[in-house]
Amino acid sequence: MSTFVLVTIVLILVAAFHQLYHQRRIAEPYHRDLLAVCFLVLLVVGFFWRPIFKQGVWIPAGGGDLASMIYPNYRLASESFKQGVFPLWNPYLACGSPFVGDIQAGIFYPVNLAVMLLAPELTYSLVEMLVYLHFFLSGLFTYIMMRHLFSGPSQVGRLASLTAAVAFMFSDVFIVHIGNLNLIAVAAWLPLVFLLIYRAFADQRFDLAIVGGLITGIAFLAGHIQSFLYIIFAISLYALFHFYTSISARKPVKEAMTIAVIFTVFAVTSLGASAVLLLPSYELSRQAVRSEVSYAASTAYSLPPSQLISLIVPGFFGRGPSAYWGQWLRTETGYIGILPLLAAALALSLRRERIIYFLGGLAALTLLLAMGGATALHGWIYQLLPGFNIIRAPARFVLLFDFAIAALAGLGIDTLLRPMRRRERTILATFSRLLLIVLGAAMFLASILLVILGLYRDNIALPRVTGMVEGWVLFTILLAASLTLLLMRRYRRARTAILGTAALAIVALDLISNGFNLEISTTDPTRGFQHPEIIQFLKSDHSFYRVDSDTGIWGDWQPNTTTLNGIFDVMGGIHPLELADFRSYWNALGSRSTPLYDLFNVKYIIGHKNVPLDWDKFALVFAGDPNLNVYVNKKVMPRAFVVHKALIQPDHAAVLRQIQPPGFDPSRAVLLESGMPISLAPTKPSFAHITRYSQNEITVRVEATARGYLVLSEVYYDGWRAYVDGEARPVLRADYLFRAIAVDEGEHEVRLVFEPSSFSMGLLITKLTWTLALAALAGLFIWRRFRRYLA
Repeated sequence: MSTFVLVTIVLILVAAFHQLYHQRRIAEPYHRDLLAVCFLVLLVVGFFWRPIFKQGVWIPAGGGDLASMIYPNYRLASESFKQGVFPLWNPYLACGSPFVGDIQAGIFYPVNLAVMLLAPELTYSLVEMLVYLHFFLSGLFTYIMMRHLFSGPSQVGRLASLTAAVAFMFSDVFIVHIGNLNLIAVAAWLPLVFLLIYRAFADQRFDLAIVGGLITGIAFLAGHIQSFLYIIFAISLYALFHFYTSISARKPVKEAMTIAVIFTVFAVTSLGASAVLLLPSYELSRQAVRSEVSYAASTAYSLPPSQLISLIVPGFFGRGPSAYWGQWLRTETGYIGILPLLAAALALSLRRERIIYFLGGLAALTLLLAMGGATALHGWIYQLLPGFNIIRAPARFVLLFDFAIAALAGLGIDTLLRPMRRRERTILATFSRLLLIVLGAAMFLASILLVILGLYRDNIALPRVTGMVEGWVLFTILLAASLTLLLMRRYRRARTAILGTAALAIVALDLISNGFNLEISTTDPTRGFQHPEIIQFLKSDHSFYRVDSDTGIWGDWQPNTTTLNGIFDVMGGIHPLELADFRSYWNALGSRSTPLYDLFNVKYIIGHKNVPLDWDKFALVFAGDPNLNVYVNKKVMPRAFVVHKALIQPDHAAVLRQIQPPGFDPSRAVLLESGMPISLAPTKPSFAHITRYSQNEITVRVEATARGYLVLSEVYYDGWRAYVDGEARPVLRADYLFRAIAVDEGEHEVRLVFEPSSFSMGLLITKLTWTLALAALAGLFIWRRFRRYLA
């Protein structure tokens, strides 16, 4: 229904603009652009028609990050906002972790914020809708880019721009990453950012550099560092290219300064606009396990050179998560359609604009970089460029390859739809003859493969062979259709509008047919969250405790189930920015029998019916789930307690060594890296009772019978502030991983608040950037109007 309403609104606007244009009240036929937008909407709806309109159909296959990580995080943020709390800390994952620094949480991204704030309940269907939206945005921004690369008579036509838009929005990087919303959300902004910077350099306009920086900052907030780095990489390369090709001998210093200032304005604005997330995520990344990735690990998920055949036969090694059988790990291969590849080659042959050479070079370079360790280029990037030493999956460089090919394809199609000079007709004739030879060879090979498959079909048990043959036949058909289009243009057998429509249809049918069914699932990707009996049992215990679900059950108990249900978990799920200290402490446990495990405040373990445990320590307490049981830890330690013995260790590593011997009892003593050592033995026990616990704040009532330390089994992290009876006290790192606050004898109220300076500083910088940027844009607008008035 919402799609119908949207299309209806667009058609009404089309009719209105059409009337205004014919009444000469507006100079441009904007109704045609609105029709193009409507067409893109319909294509997205057509591509995702099954999950949109049919019950019991979801994306992506298997759920992926969309179900297991993105949906729970967005749900947590949405519920927090509705309670009037800005979610800076996530207490439900890994004994607590900074939510504000988790770049994939997406809590600052305006599109996400709108959904989180406005939706009565953030459901998985809404998260799927965000995927559809960003497919559309990638096409819309590509269309806008193509229409505004050139002006006047050189402006790219609407059909050619639409063809480029369809090629990019359904290219391999988007199809493969349907389940990685953060990645495609950032990638969708690439064409718009590139357009703004291209025009800023071409027209020497600082206002466009400012807008480009703001848009890049917004893209970063969508939450995928790799896609963001690729955007910056592409823009930086273009700045160098423009610098090299634009400096003349007449005014080299002035021109160089202008280019440098434009790029600096863009870079500073980008960093400032994203500082609210950039600074907290940088702080977290320095303390995370993946603070740096080894070169061997960084080349995981490279594009194997032997798999380049998938650029023309996408199903050669199997297509989709379940059918892939190629070597190494499944990656995106960059498939963008047969006609776009041919049209890109034509653009490189027929056109002479500088942007053509840049796009061709970008496509070649990024395809080589996508191969990772197979070439030396990726190693240089890893070693020399900031940020590239913390990311993996070089195959994702095909994002830039697909972008460059899509843009070139649009320019190539546009050239075909224009009157051609003699030289261009000669090149087209030669190109067509070469393609005719290639088509003949492809048809000959296809016929042989079909004959062999027919003769030995009873003996061939491998569906792989059938897939390879079908893929090659489809390639042959698409090649024939593309060649037919070129021949029709060469011999002028069709009108321009028909040729443009045919090109658009070929590209759309090619990419949609090859991708629409790959990530469709008839199995609910959220089914692993659905354990109502266990959730009800756990919520019936109103004490403060954690559960441990890291027992090999994530096939039944979906990662982040506890986050989705507001239950504290010692692990919770796969966390890409897991704190290195947490991982070191967890690895040092050795087993769940040690008191160091009890210090986690783990009261319940969730495991399969046959899970091996220390049965002197753990006992079955709930067996109402068909596959899983709940076991209680009889030696669980409280979330907050007071000790009266503290030993000071010389450094962080020494603490980890000293807490591991069997004689260490964390319920009676604490090891600190700073503070005052004490060793008291009061006659009466001390008590600590948590009176308030929210995402960003904890309040504890302490009754200390002697001077000591309040210890909380909460992960230590810079940014937590402590106040004892309103007086600031330092939060100390306790037992390597946790927090401690010194308390005196008597009753006290201890309040801990998460106030990270990285967030405060980042928020201030982002506000200042937007304020100055908008003021600068207003000033430049007024100045241009004033100059025009004077002229």
